[in-house]
Amino acid sequence: MAGPLELDIDLGVDLDVDDEPETTGPATATDTGFLIQALVVPASPDTVRQIRSPGDAKATYPGETALLANVDAWFSAGGGKLYLSPLVTDAGVAAAAIPDKYGPGQLMAPEVVAAADQVDLRDYGWTANRFYVAQAADGASDAALNTAAEALIDDVGGRFAMLEADRIITPGDAPGTTHEVPASVIKAALMSRSDRVTGNPNLAAAGNHTPGAAGVVDFALGIKADRSLDSIKALARQQVNCFRVVNSRVRSYGYWTLADLEVLPQWWDVGGSRTIMALRAEEQAVAEEMLFGQVSADGAFLDKYKGALSGVLARYQRIGAIFGTQADPGYNVDVSTTSNPTSQLAQGLVKAVITVRTSPFAASLKLTISRRSITQAVA
Repeated sequence: MAGPLELDIDLGVDLDVDDEPETTGPATATDTGFLIQALVVPASPDTVRQIRSPGDAKATYPGETALLANVDAWFSAGGGKLYLSPLVTDAGVAAAAIPDKYGPGQLMAPEVVAAADQVDLRDYGWTANRFYVAQAADGASDAALNTAAEALIDDVGGRFAMLEADRIITPGDAPGTTHEVPASVIKAALMSRSDRVTGNPNLAAAGNHTPGAAGVVDFALGIKADRSLDSIKALARQQVNCFRVVNSRVRSYGYWTLADLEVLPQWWDVGGSRTIMALRAEEQAVAEEMLFGQVSADGAFLDKYKGALSGVLARYQRIGAIFGTQADPGYNVDVSTTSNPTSQLAQGLVKAVITVRTSPFAASLKLTISRRSITQAVA
């Protein structure tokens, strides 16, 4: 006679450590950073690698002092996903090596300060749907900064680019030591932090309007060449961005694009540009899901397409990124016969024309204080 069956149970608690890479998130997220950096030990120009933490960078790139300082600043400022593309030949090659599948985000190349190379990255940013945070040369005078901005201001790529003037002092690896980190790296990290905390790419990564998700750099020790407020204002009029110490804290104090404002006055604010970047990515993703759909004579496909595109816009309107109300939502999706005549549909081409108003940020707050006698009303 056979004995009793044994239960196949492994009693107790087992703990495994899984070293599989974490997922990178959707390809439409805007919190990603793309860092172009030269290495002391040259790497292949087409080797783009995700850096997951400062410790990961130290293990993979020992001795790369400049890179490690930038990576530490990125994560200390709250940056999310970060990819490194080695600068081997020129910046354009390094940018082109970044796969499209990584989606939108902020492009940084802090060592690239020559105008011609920055122009290449500016134009790449618009084409690849990535926002370029350019860095001015270390120690550049105000006049040199104005010249650098003038070389980059443009009515196409300038919409997705900005210029940072400063270098930020951060804690070093050993007690009593410091690093000088290009402001472009920290500004891009602040954008990433804001997106991760708020989910709203339209918010300015500047000032302190949303504590923990704006422009304050809590770990920073100072600014290498602290400017007067008058100098910061003058540079802002030339579309150059600066940092400033306010209430003993280092904070981003500018959020201006490099768009040609004589041609495109509505493209002055980086928040609006990054919202368009997000919309380009998300609406493209929506369109991919509709591709190869049947375009029937009853208009059902066009209605469905419009509804899917409008759904994305409605979400951004609800969080305030799109300047609209229920009565006037601030966006419009046109799939009418004007955009889609039958002759065009016969060729399988379907067009959607999206018009949108993004919400600006408060660039200047004016106060007026009037003193009254105690015998006078103040209302």
